[in-house]
Amino acid sequence: EIPDLKKHIYVYDQENIINDNVENSINKMLEEVEEKTTSEFFVVTINSLNGKTIESYANDMFNDIGIGKEEEDNGLLLLIYKDKDPEESKVRIEVGMGFEGFITDSISGRVLDDYFVPYREKNDYDNATSYTTQALVGLIAKEYDVGISGVTIEDEKIEELQEDEEFSIPWPVIAAIIVLVILDFIFNDGNI
Repeated sequence: EIPDLKKHIYVYDQENIINDNVENSINKMLEEVEEKTTSEFFVVTINSLNGKTIESYANDMFNDIGIGKEEEDNGLLLLIYKDKDPEESKVRIEVGMGFEGFITDSISGRVLDDYFVPYREKNDYDNATSYTTQALVGLIAKEYDVGISGVTIEDEKIEELQEDEEFSIPWPVIAAIIVLVILDFIFNDGNI
């Protein structure tokens, strides 16, 4: 189900879970993002995944809509699926390749953990959507060095999202180091 895109509309609340005032506020913010950075950021709510995973649904929608400028691949999609069973509800941030340098998978996960999930657990999709959008807009604004009105999350919080990424060592690297140390110990009789 692809929304019928309209000029200057960035929020497609098909599931009607976002208050109109919040939706208008987010829409203004995302319009300013495109004006100042050429980036395209859409928020879409749905009521069915049509038998797909949230990842494949988001990827298909991202590509079918063509989010982001083709030459820059600077698009972002916040896809929200609300199921009748709250345990089955899902959310996904789909990132264009042009953004993958500063909105990595781990940063996306942290944004959702910090700004979306706590409010969704209270069935507060207004704040979940608003704060998640603001955090992502804050990351874009920092990358493009522009100010975007409507972002109430402090710069320090945005920087914290990035700092954790800069100083973290991926678990496969840690596992490889441990294996190499053990193999060295075994084959060199404990001599270093």
